[in-house]
Amino acid sequence: MARKKVDLTFITKTSKRKATFKKRKNGLIKKIGEISILCGIQACAIIYSPDEPDQPEVWPSEEGVESAITRFRSVSELEQSKKMFCQESFLRQRIVKVQEQLKKVRNENRKKEINHLISQYLTVGNKLESANIIDLNDISFLADQCLEDITKKIAARKAQMGTPVTENNGGQTVIRHGEPARVNHHVQVQGPYTTDVEAMQNLNWSAEIINGGAANEMLALDDVNVPSGWLNQYIP
Repeated sequence: MARKKVDLTFITKTSKRKATFKKRKNGLIKKIGEISILCGIQACAIIYSPDEPDQPEVWPSEEGVESAITRFRSVSELEQSKKMFCQESFLRQRIVKVQEQLKKVRNENRKKEINHLISQYLTVGNKLESANIIDLNDISFLADQCLEDITKKIAARKAQMGTPVTENNGGQTVIRHGEPARVNHHVQVQGPYTTDVEAMQNLNWSAEIINGGAANEMLALDDVNVPSGWLNQYIP
């Protein structure tokens, strides 16, 4: 069962405040004793009671407290304040943390609102002219982020699906991946296959007719504008 969160406010009722002080004081002393034994550290506690402001309660003893304070004062001021912690600093850290969480939640909510607006414009048919300048700016910013993410995914997918390139290096065949294939239009062939190559080169007239007079030009797949959506092969 989750522990109930403590409301850090002053207890106005006197009897309840005294009972809470006694209970918390005993718990604090117990925790200090446990950490001192389990971790082998030197620790002390000085607690002033509102009923006896001139007679503080110390732990483990007056000699132990004096020894711990002397050791603490022997280090530099920088080291003393390095790990010093008080209620004020604790509350400041809590405030900063809560503010960061609030900012994150607001950004997530705003992102969902913009996605809902975009969905309405695409499905219901609402016009962008009805949107205010703040919504338009947020839609533009979100669209730029989506385009940037898509571009990164396409670049990563292209790097993984690179066409292998075959090279002849000193009589050995070398295959390299991750580079686009390059076509050498100046091929010199010697031997009995010369006639076949010449016959293939004579067929360039058909390629010229198909490509509109550019036999050596081919349509690059990367230059085709693919509509965005689930049919895009680069988007998971």
